[in-house]
Amino acid sequence: MHHNPLTAVPFVPQGIEAGLDGAGLIQVRRVESPRGRVGRTVYKLLHFRPQRVVKLDERGSFFWSSIDGERDLLEISASLATRFGVEPKLARESVMLFTKALMLKRLIHLKLPIHEATKS
Repeated sequence: MHHNPLTAVPFVPQGIEAGLDGAGLIQVRRVESPRGRVGRTVYKLLHFRPQRVVKLDERGSFFWSSIDGERDLLEISASLATRFGVEPKLARESVMLFTKALMLKRLIHLKLPIHEATKS
């Protein structure tokens, strides 16, 4: 059985912070965890907190702001199409690209819908 990937619901996992930059665009930050005992010791001694910061453009900021853990990617793409006056197909493609990029950076996760056939 194939499911539409746009029915997945994005959510922000714990440990991710977001804020606005001077231009009103969103910057997302994830603090990296050290790997291994030696890494943890070095980070602790140096008071080092490695982090990954991702600066989003206007559409990316809108996408991020739309993530509420309830709306699926299809709903978010419809909102994006309306907000920016783009074709629905382009909005869906943009949402899929944003989702992939943010997932690869471990900044968002997806909840898959439970379908009636799998509920029993």
